[in-house]
Amino acid sequence: MKLRTGPSILGLAAMLGTALSSGAIAGTVKGQLTSDGKPVVGAMVTAFAADEKRRDTVYSDTAGHYSLTVDFAGKIKVRVRAPSFMDAVHELDLPMEGENTLNYPLKKQFNAEALSDSLTASAHLTALSWRAPDTRAAFHQSMQLLPSGR
Repeated sequence: MKLRTGPSILGLAAMLGTALSSGAIAGTVKGQLTSDGKPVVGAMVTAFAADEKRRDTVYSDTAGHYSLTVDFAGKIKVRVRAPSFMDAVHELDLPMEGENTLNYPLKKQFNAEALSDSLTASAHLTALSWRAPDTRAAFHQSMQLLPSGR
């Protein structure tokens, strides 16, 4: 049996070797997330490249700490999302192989409509009328789980 190594396999091996030798780590953003002095556990921390075509995400640990190492540098945007909290966004310049510390004090979200808007798209099954006297009944009606007029 003869092994064929065409230009595509050799090209892929060369690109992989170049990527591994270039040290694709650009920088690290780390810090702690708190609310009223207590750690925020399980918050999603996402860093976006300037063109927003690349992003990396981590989650905060039981002490509210996070560390996010990305493979892009320059102007980046860091967004923190956690259930029941307002989003926090910070833009910064991340130098190659540099490190930035961002500690976020998160604020609780008390407005039901804003809280709903902060949920992921998969959580929205239908649009709710927040001005309706009974939004739960409106939701169930819209999902046809309750007979209309109830």
